[in-house]
Amino acid sequence: MRSHLARPLQPRPLIAAVLPLLPALVVVVIAVLLGRALALAGLI
Repeated sequence: MRSHLARPLQPRPLIAAVLPLLPALVVVVIAVLLGRALALAGLI
């Protein structure tokens, strides 16, 4: 049980480090999806 209590403390710094990057990731994903949609629309 001690290992279970210790584990949740480890991901927190990772989450804190990743959170500022999430908006950038969302923008990149949207840009890629829009690019694919425009490419498909251009091919049709």
